[in-house]
Amino acid sequence: MASPMESDADRIRADRANVLTQTRNRILSEGFRGLVLVNGGGAAALAAFLQAVWDKPSAAPMRVYLLIGIGSLLLGTAAAAILFLARYLSFFHPNTHTPTRNPWWWTTIVLVLLSLACFLFGMGTAVTGGLVTLLGR
Repeated sequence: MASPMESDADRIRADRANVLTQTRNRILSEGFRGLVLVNGGGAAALAAFLQAVWDKPSAAPMRVYLLIGIGSLLLGTAAAAILFLARYLSFFHPNTHTPTRNPWWWTTIVLVLLSLACFLFGMGTAVTGGLVTLLGR
């Protein structure tokens, strides 16, 4: 039951804030899963491809590129995997209500960008290795 001092407008603002917080958390949770899936899945796919072409002499120039790509994707997976910790710690910082003043919020943003950059670099490196191998023939 609401106190006599609490108005309907205050309750509506509080409910809206709760819904927005739940929505943001859901978006971050889904984004975290996506980052882990694309990086981890990409690393697994490149590893399977590397295993298939390892003994082929014509694929020799591509091996280094594939290994670098796999390493980058694994780094992206690790960054995505520790995202939850930074997000969790951001709730206990005194500046929880002002995200841009919360260092854990910035850590979360950096980890997301690092994970995306690792994916782009890893897959780009693998594609570059394929092109170098094809054009080198």
